[in-house]
Amino acid sequence: MKRQLNQAIDGLIQQLKEQGTHKETILNYQIVCNSILDFCEAGCFEKENSLYSFLNQYHSDIESALKNGDISRGYAVFKKRVIRLLGEHAERGWADTKKVSRTRVYSPNEPHQKIILQILDENHLSPSSRYVLDPPLRHFFCFVESWGLSIESITDNIFLDFLEEVSESNRGSMGRIFRALKLVFDFLKDQGITPLYMDISMLKVKQAATKIIAPFSHDEMNRIISAIDLSTATGMRDRAIILLAFETGLRAIDLRKLKLQDIDWKKHEISIIQSKNGTPLVLPLSGMVMNAVAEYILHVRPDCNVQEIFLTIRAPYRSFQCSSAIKSQFEKYCRSAGIEKKAGRSFHSIRRTYATEMSAAGVPLPTISQMLGHKNINKDKPYLSYNQESILCCALDFSDVPVTSQHYSAIPFSYSIVDKKGGESK
Repeated sequence: MKRQLNQAIDGLIQQLKEQGTHKETILNYQIVCNSILDFCEAGCFEKENSLYSFLNQYHSDIESALKNGDISRGYAVFKKRVIRLLGEHAERGWADTKKVSRTRVYSPNEPHQKIILQILDENHLSPSSRYVLDPPLRHFFCFVESWGLSIESITDNIFLDFLEEVSESNRGSMGRIFRALKLVFDFLKDQGITPLYMDISMLKVKQAATKIIAPFSHDEMNRIISAIDLSTATGMRDRAIILLAFETGLRAIDLRKLKLQDIDWKKHEISIIQSKNGTPLVLPLSGMVMNAVAEYILHVRPDCNVQEIFLTIRAPYRSFQCSSAIKSQFEKYCRSAGIEKKAGRSFHSIRRTYATEMSAAGVPLPTISQMLGHKNINKDKPYLSYNQESILCCALDFSDVPVTSQHYSAIPFSYSIVDKKGGESK
C-alpha cells in the first residue's frame, strides 16, 4: 500500500508540473502529500488496509480535525481535493485537476460580473486573493440585484444594509467581506459612477471573543505518557517528543526540525532558532527528559545521515515533513488514555500547559515570555488565561452589592483574607 501511495504522489506531482501549474501551488500539494506520508509512517491506520481504505481513513482524520477546530474549512477542502486526486491517479494513472468541488452560490448578471473582473484586475491581486475575494464581490452584486437596483443607484445605505445582512449569515468571513466592499466602494467612487460620502475605512470588523482553552493537567499528562507502548520504536520516539514538549513548551514544528547538534548534553540545554519568528531560544533540560531522548537516539533511532533527531520508523528514513503526524499520534494517545476532548485543545495545548504551570509557580511574566520565545509580551495572554488561582484573586466580593431577596439574602456575608504573614482577618 505504501509503495502504491508513493507512486500516486510522484505521479500527481509530475502531472501538475507538466500542466504548467504554478510552483507555489505545487508546493502546497507537496505539503499535503507529505502530511499524508507522515500519517502513513506514524502508523495511524490499519496496516492491512488498501490504499482506498487508507485515503478514506485520512479523510476521516481531516473531518475530525475540522470538527475540533484544528484546521480551517478552506484547508480541509484543499486536503480532501488532494485525496481525491491521489485516488484517481492510483486508479487510472491520471487525475482530473480541472474538476473543482466549489459551486457558485451567487451568480450576478453579466454586466456586474464584468465589473467584478475589472475590480479584481485593476487592483493587481494575487491569484489567492482573487480566489477569496470573488465570492463576497458576487454576493454583494446579487444583493444589489435583489433590490432591483442598478449600479448607478448604489448608495452608502446599500453597503450598510448588506453588512447588516451578512453579519448574521457570514460571521466567519467578515474580514474578507470588508476588504471586498472597500474595493467596490473605491471603484464606484473613483469612476464617478455614483455619489458616495461614507468613509468606509472607519468601519472595522468586530474582534472575536478570546476563548479560554484549558491546558492539560499533570494527571492528564501522566495518563497520556502511560498510554504509550514503550516496547515499540514508535512508542519510545513519541514518548521523547511528548516529554520534550512538556518540558520546554516547544512548538510541533520546532520539535520535528530539532537536530542532533541542538542539544548540549554537558550543559543540559537545548538551543534552536524558532521557525515561527526566527529568533534564537535556549532552554534547560531535566535529566528525565534527556534520558528519554538519549534512549530513543541510542536504541531505536535509525542509523542514517539525517540530522533531525526524530525520524520515521521505516525506510527510507527521513524527518517529519509536517507536524500533522506528531499531532495525530498525540491524539491517539489521548484517546487511549481516556482524556476528555475539549474544544481547541490539541498538541499545541502542551505549550499552554507549560506556560500555565510556570505562572502558577509564580514565575514572572517577562520570564515566561522569554521561555516561550515570544518577541511581544502580549503574545503570552492566551497561554496564561487558564491560571484559575490567579483569576480568582481578581474576583470582586459582594460587600458593596446589597442582596435583599432570593436565597442568598438570608446568608450573612463573611470572607477571609490570608495576609503575607500567614494570619487571617475577616
